[in-house]
Amino acid sequence: MVCMYLSDNFLSGFDQPDPVVLPWVNLNFFKIDSNKLHGSLPIPPPSITSYEIQNNTLTGEISPMFCNCTSLQIFDLSNNSLSGMLPQCLGNFSDNLSFLLVGSNSFHGLLPQTYTKKSNLRVIDVSHNKMQGKIPRSLENCLMLELLHLSNNKFSDVFPFWLGNLPHLKILAMRDNGFYGVIGKPDNGNLGFPDLRILDLSYNNFAGSIPQGPQLSTFNNITSYEGNPGLCGAPLLIKCGNPKAPQPPASNGDEDDKDTGLISGLDWIFVVSGFVGGSVVGVVLSDIFVTQGMHGSSRLL
Repeated sequence: MVCMYLSDNFLSGFDQPDPVVLPWVNLNFFKIDSNKLHGSLPIPPPSITSYEIQNNTLTGEISPMFCNCTSLQIFDLSNNSLSGMLPQCLGNFSDNLSFLLVGSNSFHGLLPQTYTKKSNLRVIDVSHNKMQGKIPRSLENCLMLELLHLSNNKFSDVFPFWLGNLPHLKILAMRDNGFYGVIGKPDNGNLGFPDLRILDLSYNNFAGSIPQGPQLSTFNNITSYEGNPGLCGAPLLIKCGNPKAPQPPASNGDEDDKDTGLISGLDWIFVVSGFVGGSVVGVVLSDIFVTQGMHGSSRLL
Protein backbone atom coordinates (compact mmCIF):
# COMPACT_ATOMS: atom_id res chain seq x y z
CA MET A 1 0.00 0.00 0.00
CA VAL A 2 1.24 3.45 -0.95
CA CYS A 3 -1.71 5.71 -0.04
CA MET A 4 -4.33 5.61 2.69
CA TYR A 5 -7.11 8.22 2.66
CA LEU A 6 -9.77 7.72 5.34
CA SER A 7 -10.61 11.28 6.37
CA ASP A 8 -13.96 12.46 7.73
CA ASN A 9 -15.37 9.19 8.99
CA PHE A 10 -16.14 7.77 12.41
CA LEU A 11 -13.06 5.58 12.75
CA SER A 12 -11.71 4.80 16.21
CA GLY A 13 -8.71 2.88 17.46
CA PHE A 14 -4.97 3.07 18.20
CA ASP A 15 -5.77 2.77 21.93
CA GLN A 16 -3.26 -0.01 22.57
CA PRO A 17 -0.65 0.38 25.36
CA ASP A 18 2.16 0.77 22.81
CA PRO A 19 2.08 2.81 19.59
CA VAL A 20 0.88 0.91 16.54
CA VAL A 21 3.57 0.47 13.88
CA LEU A 22 1.98 0.69 10.45
CA PRO A 23 2.89 -2.44 8.46
CA TRP A 24 3.01 -0.93 4.96
CA VAL A 25 6.70 -0.39 4.25
CA ASN A 26 6.07 1.63 1.05
CA LEU A 27 3.42 3.93 2.48
CA ASN A 28 3.80 7.52 1.25
CA PHE A 29 0.51 9.21 2.11
CA PHE A 30 -1.35 8.62 5.36
CA LYS A 31 -4.40 10.87 5.64
CA ILE A 32 -6.75 9.82 8.41
CA ASP A 33 -7.80 13.15 9.86
CA SER A 34 -11.20 14.15 11.26
CA ASN A 35 -12.20 10.86 12.81
CA LYS A 36 -12.62 9.65 16.39
CA LEU A 37 -9.17 8.16 16.83
CA HIS A 38 -7.69 7.96 20.29
CA GLY A 39 -4.56 6.47 21.80
CA SER A 40 -1.00 7.07 20.62
CA LEU A 41 0.20 8.28 17.23
CA PRO A 42 0.65 5.33 14.85
CA ILE A 43 4.23 4.99 13.65
CA PRO A 44 4.66 5.29 9.87
CA PRO A 45 7.48 3.74 7.83
CA PRO A 46 10.49 5.86 6.77
CA SER A 47 8.96 6.14 3.28
CA ILE A 48 6.17 8.45 4.51
CA THR A 49 5.92 11.88 2.88
CA SER A 50 2.51 13.08 4.09
CA TYR A 51 1.22 12.28 7.59
CA GLU A 52 -2.12 13.96 8.33
CA ILE A 53 -3.92 12.88 11.48
CA GLN A 54 -5.37 16.18 12.67
CA ASN A 55 -8.78 16.64 14.30
CA ASN A 56 -8.86 13.51 16.41
CA THR A 57 -8.43 12.83 20.16
CA LEU A 58 -4.98 11.26 20.12
CA THR A 59 -2.85 11.43 23.25
CA GLY A 60 0.72 10.78 24.32
CA GLU A 61 4.00 12.00 22.87
CA ILE A 62 5.65 11.97 19.46
CA SER A 63 7.69 8.79 19.34
CA PRO A 64 11.45 9.06 18.62
CA MET A 65 10.74 6.65 15.77
CA PHE A 66 9.38 9.61 13.79
CA CYS A 67 12.99 10.75 13.47
CA ASN A 68 13.40 8.01 10.86
CA CYS A 69 10.86 9.76 8.62
CA THR A 70 13.30 12.06 6.88
CA SER A 71 11.18 12.34 3.71
CA LEU A 72 8.25 14.03 5.45
CA GLN A 73 6.75 16.95 3.54
CA ILE A 74 3.44 17.41 5.39
CA PHE A 75 3.22 16.70 9.13
CA ASP A 76 -0.16 17.65 10.59
CA LEU A 77 -0.99 16.71 14.19
CA SER A 78 -3.15 19.73 14.96
CA ASN A 79 -6.28 19.61 17.12
CA ASN A 80 -5.52 16.55 19.19
CA SER A 81 -4.56 16.07 22.86
CA LEU A 82 -0.89 15.31 22.34
CA SER A 83 1.78 16.29 24.87
CA GLY A 84 5.51 16.14 25.49
CA MET A 85 8.21 17.94 23.55
CA LEU A 86 8.60 18.36 19.82
CA PRO A 87 11.50 16.17 18.62
CA GLN A 88 14.48 18.30 17.67
CA CYS A 89 14.93 16.12 14.58
CA LEU A 90 11.97 17.92 12.98
CA GLY A 91 14.27 20.86 12.31
CA ASN A 92 16.65 18.54 10.51
CA PHE A 93 13.82 17.52 8.16
CA SER A 94 13.38 21.08 6.92
CA ASP A 95 15.05 20.35 3.56
CA ASN A 96 11.92 18.33 2.66
CA LEU A 97 9.32 19.37 5.22
CA SER A 98 6.97 22.08 3.94
CA PHE A 99 4.15 22.06 6.51
CA LEU A 100 4.70 21.60 10.26
CA LEU A 101 1.27 21.82 11.89
CA VAL A 102 1.04 20.90 15.57
CA GLY A 103 -1.32 23.60 16.87
CA SER A 104 -4.00 23.05 19.52
CA ASN A 105 -2.31 20.34 21.55
CA SER A 106 -0.38 20.42 24.85
CA PHE A 107 3.21 20.35 23.61
CA HIS A 108 5.80 22.09 25.75
CA GLY A 109 9.51 22.88 25.65
CA LEU A 110 11.53 24.47 22.86
CA LEU A 111 10.93 24.74 19.16
CA PRO A 112 13.26 22.59 17.04
CA GLN A 113 16.47 24.60 16.99
CA THR A 114 18.19 23.70 13.72
CA TYR A 115 16.93 24.73 10.28
CA THR A 116 19.26 24.49 7.31
CA LYS A 117 19.81 27.00 4.52
CA LYS A 118 18.12 24.54 2.17
CA SER A 119 14.94 24.61 4.24
CA ASN A 120 11.69 24.11 2.34
CA LEU A 121 9.39 25.04 5.23
CA ARG A 122 6.43 27.16 4.16
CA VAL A 123 4.11 26.94 7.17
CA ILE A 124 4.87 26.50 10.88
CA ASP A 125 1.89 26.44 13.25
CA VAL A 126 2.60 25.66 16.91
CA SER A 127 -0.22 27.84 18.28
CA HIS A 128 -2.29 26.96 21.35
CA ASN A 129 0.30 24.83 23.11
CA LYS A 130 2.62 25.40 26.06
CA MET A 131 5.81 26.04 24.13
CA GLN A 132 8.57 27.97 25.90
CA GLY A 133 11.92 29.64 25.40
CA LYS A 134 13.24 31.76 22.56
CA ILE A 135 12.61 31.71 18.83
CA PRO A 136 15.58 29.95 17.18
CA ARG A 137 17.67 32.29 15.03
CA SER A 138 18.10 29.49 12.50
CA LEU A 139 14.53 30.17 11.32
CA GLU A 140 16.22 32.94 9.34
CA ASN A 141 17.34 30.14 7.00
CA CYS A 142 13.73 29.29 6.11
CA LEU A 143 13.58 31.52 3.05
CA MET A 144 10.40 29.85 1.78
CA LEU A 145 8.47 30.46 5.01
CA GLU A 146 5.09 32.13 4.46
CA LEU A 147 3.30 31.64 7.77
CA LEU A 148 4.64 31.51 11.34
CA HIS A 149 1.91 31.03 13.97
CA LEU A 150 3.29 31.14 17.53
CA SER A 151 0.21 32.48 19.32
CA ASN A 152 -1.08 31.31 22.70
CA ASN A 153 2.08 29.77 24.12
CA LYS A 154 4.66 30.72 26.76
CA PHE A 155 7.48 32.00 24.56
CA SER A 156 9.69 34.68 26.12
CA ASP A 157 12.00 36.61 23.84
CA VAL A 158 12.66 40.01 22.30
CA PHE A 159 11.04 40.90 18.98
CA PRO A 160 12.58 38.58 16.33
CA PHE A 161 13.51 41.42 13.97
CA TRP A 162 15.62 39.10 11.86
CA LEU A 163 12.44 37.45 10.54
CA GLY A 164 12.15 40.61 8.45
CA ASN A 165 14.78 39.10 6.15
CA LEU A 166 12.36 36.38 5.02
CA PRO A 167 11.20 37.41 1.54
CA HIS A 168 7.92 35.45 1.48
CA LEU A 169 6.68 35.74 5.07
CA LYS A 170 3.02 36.79 4.85
CA ILE A 171 1.61 36.02 8.30
CA LEU A 172 3.40 36.52 11.63
CA ALA A 173 1.24 35.76 14.66
CA MET A 174 2.82 36.06 18.13
CA ARG A 175 -0.29 36.83 20.19
CA ASP A 176 -0.58 35.93 23.88
CA ASN A 177 2.99 35.06 24.85
CA GLY A 178 5.74 36.68 26.93
CA PHE A 179 7.56 38.60 24.20
CA TYR A 180 9.04 41.85 25.48
CA GLY A 181 11.13 44.92 24.64
CA VAL A 182 10.87 47.27 21.70
CA ILE A 183 9.50 46.37 18.28
CA GLY A 184 12.48 47.09 16.09
CA LYS A 185 16.09 46.38 15.21
CA PRO A 186 18.98 47.20 17.56
CA ASP A 187 20.32 49.72 15.02
CA ASN A 188 16.84 51.23 14.42
CA GLY A 189 17.16 50.28 10.76
CA ASN A 190 14.46 49.17 8.34
CA LEU A 191 12.61 46.15 9.67
CA GLY A 192 12.15 44.55 6.28
CA PHE A 193 9.16 42.18 6.07
CA PRO A 194 8.66 42.90 2.35
CA ASP A 195 5.64 40.62 1.87
CA LEU A 196 3.98 40.70 5.29
CA ARG A 197 0.17 40.88 5.13
CA ILE A 198 -0.93 40.01 8.67
CA LEU A 199 0.80 40.89 11.95
CA ASP A 200 -0.48 40.06 15.44
CA LEU A 201 1.71 41.08 18.39
CA SER A 202 -1.16 41.56 20.86
CA TYR A 203 -1.11 40.55 24.53
CA ASN A 204 2.61 40.45 25.15
CA ASN A 205 4.96 42.77 27.03
CA PHE A 206 6.25 44.94 24.20
CA ALA A 207 7.12 48.52 25.10
CA GLY A 208 8.11 51.79 23.45
CA SER A 209 6.80 53.38 20.29
CA ILE A 210 5.29 51.39 17.45
CA PRO A 211 7.50 51.75 14.35
CA GLN A 212 5.99 54.22 11.92
CA GLY A 213 8.19 53.49 8.93
CA PRO A 214 6.84 52.19 5.62
CA GLN A 215 7.46 48.55 6.48
CA LEU A 216 4.76 48.48 9.20
CA SER A 217 2.65 51.46 8.22
CA THR A 218 -0.07 49.27 6.72
CA PHE A 219 -0.75 47.56 10.05
CA ASN A 220 -3.07 50.23 11.39
CA ASN A 221 -5.44 47.85 13.15
CA ILE A 222 -5.43 48.31 16.93
CA THR A 223 -5.86 44.56 17.41
CA SER A 224 -2.34 44.01 16.06
CA TYR A 225 -0.85 45.67 19.15
CA GLU A 226 -3.47 45.74 21.94
CA GLY A 227 -2.72 44.26 25.34
CA ASN A 228 0.87 45.59 25.50
CA PRO A 229 0.68 48.21 28.30
CA GLY A 230 4.07 49.72 27.45
CA LEU A 231 3.37 50.37 23.77
CA CYS A 232 2.48 53.80 22.44
CA GLY A 233 1.91 55.58 19.16
CA ALA A 234 -0.43 55.00 16.22
CA PRO A 235 -2.60 53.05 15.71
CA LEU A 236 -3.03 52.91 19.51
CA LEU A 237 -4.73 55.86 21.16
CA ILE A 238 -1.84 56.19 23.61
CA LYS A 239 0.53 58.99 22.68
CA CYS A 240 4.20 58.44 23.40
CA GLY A 241 5.57 60.60 26.20
CA ASN A 242 2.20 60.95 27.93
CA PRO A 243 2.36 58.85 31.11
CA LYS A 244 -1.19 59.82 32.05
CA ALA A 245 -2.70 58.34 28.93
CA PRO A 246 -5.03 55.40 29.55
CA GLN A 247 -3.35 52.03 29.27
CA PRO A 248 -4.85 48.92 27.69
CA PRO A 249 -5.37 45.90 29.95
CA ALA A 250 -2.37 43.63 30.44
CA SER A 251 -4.49 40.53 30.89
CA ASN A 252 -4.11 37.82 28.30
CA GLY A 253 -7.77 37.01 28.61
CA ASP A 254 -9.14 33.50 28.47
CA GLU A 255 -6.42 31.20 27.17
CA ASP A 256 -9.03 28.62 26.23
CA ASP A 257 -10.83 31.02 23.91
CA LYS A 258 -9.55 30.10 20.47
CA ASP A 259 -11.79 32.50 18.56
CA THR A 260 -10.26 35.82 19.59
CA GLY A 261 -7.48 37.87 18.07
CA LEU A 262 -6.55 39.23 14.70
CA ILE A 263 -6.12 35.88 13.02
CA SER A 264 -7.94 33.68 15.49
CA GLY A 265 -10.58 31.61 13.90
CA LEU A 266 -8.13 31.33 11.03
CA ASP A 267 -8.67 27.92 9.52
CA TRP A 268 -5.68 26.67 7.57
CA ILE A 269 -6.94 24.64 4.66
CA PHE A 270 -4.37 22.94 2.51
CA VAL A 271 -5.62 21.70 -0.84
CA VAL A 272 -3.07 19.45 -2.47
CA SER A 273 -3.83 19.53 -6.16
CA GLY A 274 -1.52 16.75 -7.20
CA PHE A 275 1.62 14.76 -6.61
CA VAL A 276 4.42 13.92 -9.00
CA GLY A 277 7.30 11.81 -7.81
CA GLY A 278 6.28 12.34 -4.21
CA SER A 279 6.47 16.12 -4.33
CA VAL A 280 3.58 18.52 -4.03
CA VAL A 281 2.70 20.11 -7.35
CA GLY A 282 0.32 22.71 -5.99
CA VAL A 283 -0.67 23.67 -2.48
CA VAL A 284 -3.27 26.34 -2.00
CA LEU A 285 -3.38 28.03 1.38
CA SER A 286 -6.88 29.34 2.02
CA ASP A 287 -7.58 31.54 4.98
CA ILE A 288 -11.00 31.84 6.54
CA PHE A 289 -11.31 34.66 9.03
CA VAL A 290 -13.83 34.63 11.82
CA THR A 291 -14.37 38.30 12.55
CA GLN A 292 -16.14 37.64 15.81
CA GLY A 293 -14.61 39.73 18.57
CA MET A 294 -12.42 41.70 16.16
CA HIS A 295 -12.23 45.44 15.63
CA GLY A 296 -11.97 46.49 12.03
CA SER A 297 -11.27 44.21 9.14
CA SER A 298 -8.57 41.63 8.56
CA ARG A 299 -6.26 41.65 5.60
CA LEU A 300 -6.65 38.56 3.51
CA LEU A 301 -3.91 37.02 1.46
